Amino acid sequence: MTTASSPGIGLAFGIQDAKGTPVTVDGDFKKVRVNNANLGTQQGIGRFPIEVGGTYHPGGSYKMFYAGAGGANWSPRLEGDIGYLLYALLGGVNAAGTSDADGVYTTTFRPRADVCDHPWMTLRRFLPNCTSGKEEGEYMEDAKMSGLALTVGAGAPAVADMSFLSIGAGWASDASDWSSAMSDVYEDTDSVILAAASASPIFGAVSGIDLGDGENTDFDVPTIGFQLAIANSFSADGIRPELIVGSFQPDDAVLVGQTASFQLTYKWKDPYLYRSILRHGHDAYTWSSTLLKTDVSFILRSPELVGSSTTQYQQLTLTLAECALECPRGITLSGGGFLTMVVTGTAETQTTAAAYMTAELINGQAYTDLPDAVAYT
Repeated sequence: MTTASSPGIGLAFGIQDAKGTPVTVDGDFKKVRVNNANLGTQQGIGRFPIEVGGTYHPGGSYKMFYAGAGGANWSPRLEGDIGYLLYALLGGVNAAGTSDADGVYTTTFRPRADVCDHPWMTLRRFLPNCTSGKEEGEYMEDAKMSGLALTVGAGAPAVADMSFLSIGAGWASDASDWSSAMSDVYEDTDSVILAAASASPIFGAVSGIDLGDGENTDFDVPTIGFQLAIANSFSADGIRPELIVGSFQPDDAVLVGQTASFQLTYKWKDPYLYRSILRHGHDAYTWSSTLLKTDVSFILRSPELVGSSTTQYQQLTLTLAECALECPRGITLSGGGFLTMVVTGTAETQTTAAAYMTAELINGQAYTDLPDAVAYT
């Protein structure tokens, strides 16, 4: 019979202490409300070729591997769980945070120096059924967070697509009590990121250049919306590169690359930004080979105050270092509309991995229970 999805659990997760030590205590999982989720055990099927001595049809198939993979679409909340996900995504966190008497905690997540220590996760999802005993509980162990793609459009809540990859995957013999045994309380919609509560993206000041708000000045970019993507590449991407003889599962999943990029639609204010990107200035009316590079910050807020503060709203500030700005589609003129321009950029490698990007989170959560425990002063 038809089974409704809503009573299920699209995503529950826990941060592992290390590879090979999955989270097993039900109460240690965070449950996330999602718009949709499609993750769990995946298998690879190979085909035998057409052989001489038989018919002209393939001889058959065989199983090559199994692992965990998939993703979830989510309305990101800022009240607590997002900090653990940022840790799993970026890889590290500053050892020191700040707090105050109002219960406002500031925590900064960033890439970690050692790719070999990138965090591992355990994931779960629960598939309900109207008939008792026919429920399914799936898990993914020794998992990595492959990416986060965040979309913010004017007048709307933010949405985010998360993706995951795992070495181990399987099913629980009895998951009928997972909803209650995983005792974490779902986060409600009060702390969802809203475009209207957030701020314009900021292009950092560039020496000698007027981006739109004056020479040598930060530019608050008027935008209709933007997409921000952080993507991790692992040695187990595609599964087959990490297969070894004697096992149907990938052997490892080591971080081999990390990229942070953005795309926004600039609601045309004046030609200064366009001139800066193409001509690296406003007076020289010829194309310039000099790239326009700047730090780019995205300030995301929910409409919920933190702790007992009367002024501080929940906030996440994502900053990408030294992005070379591009306008790949030029300027868009549309009949009956107004001028817009798509601007893109990708963060550039820095002296240290930690300087590549930062995610400063302000909320009421102390992340003292992470494997890299944060101390607040």
